[in-house]
Amino acid sequence: YDKKGIELSEGSNKKEDEKGKVIEVEFHYNTSNPELNTTGVFSGSLTVNNFKVSKTVSAKELSVGLNDMKITLTASANTYKWGNELIHIYFVYNADETELQSVSVGYEK
Repeated sequence: YDKKGIELSEGSNKKEDEKGKVIEVEFHYNTSNPELNTTGVFSGSLTVNNFKVSKTVSAKELSVGLNDMKITLTASANTYKWGNELIHIYFVYNADETELQSVSVGYEK
């Protein structure tokens, strides 16, 4: 899914319950970050708890739209973690937090 800006992460071979399973999915809206592993960008949107998430959703709009999910601050600048007991979602923003750079969805262990 490289050209579509979607990256799938497989579990560790060291953990028996993760072998051969996708444990995280990343959607990259921007490829200018050298840490990202896709050549294309994700042009679609995601729906989280009936809230539409797209590249142009600001961090402020996101906090209002996902107010029923727990937010955790991260050590990384412009990165927010929302989640519940089942999943976590990382939202990585540009410097002024007006445009999404990537969204990562995984399960809570």
